[in-house]
Amino acid sequence: MSGIFPGNSSLIQQLDTNIILEDTFERHVAGGLFCDIELGLNIIRGDNIVLLGELDSDKERDQPHMKRVELEEVLEAEERLNEEGNTSTLEGKASSYDITVAMAEERKTVKLPDTDNTSLTCAARILAHECADANLEFMRCKQRDANPRACLVQGEKVTAAVLKTLREVETNCGETYSAYKKALKKNWHRIDETRKEQAALEECWRQYKGYNQTQEDK
Repeated sequence: MSGIFPGNSSLIQQLDTNIILEDTFERHVAGGLFCDIELGLNIIRGDNIVLLGELDSDKERDQPHMKRVELEEVLEAEERLNEEGNTSTLEGKASSYDITVAMAEERKTVKLPDTDNTSLTCAARILAHECADANLEFMRCKQRDANPRACLVQGEKVTAAVLKTLREVETNCGETYSAYKKALKKNWHRIDETRKEQAALEECWRQYKGYNQTQEDK
């Protein structure tokens, strides 16, 4: 799947080069981001695997460390990342439970992006490119430290990057994004039947990000 966006290379290739990974769950997730099969998207947050989309109950039983995290909690994590001087998730945890009324009211008005299985499948290739750096940083952290709490900050950055990208897709390519999702549902998630809609979404995203511009245009 390399070459979808400028400068993009296979994430599995990057993993092989930079990280010592066996056939682990992390590698399966990283590879799934570049695949054209319906895997949804698993977003890493600290010592949890945040499943935004359909939950596989069998997989959840097989992976006891996996659990669903409420989107409100994810949003709180995103807020903590935006706070000035926040260098540690553990340090920020105390303040997260002492949220002011104004912040609570503001959070109620925030519209979270769609994170159902269809939405994540349609946006997976864009997310793989835009969030690859944060994802690789998190995986490298896990390779360095076996303590699952050591990489909370890096994990939250992955989730924040994914939510930010999904919002941008909905805002700037909403028409083609909706058409792709509608076509995917109509064709029972057979992606080979929706290449036209997929190409339209990715072309819209290239134009929005300026990936189609030549060096002279820039």
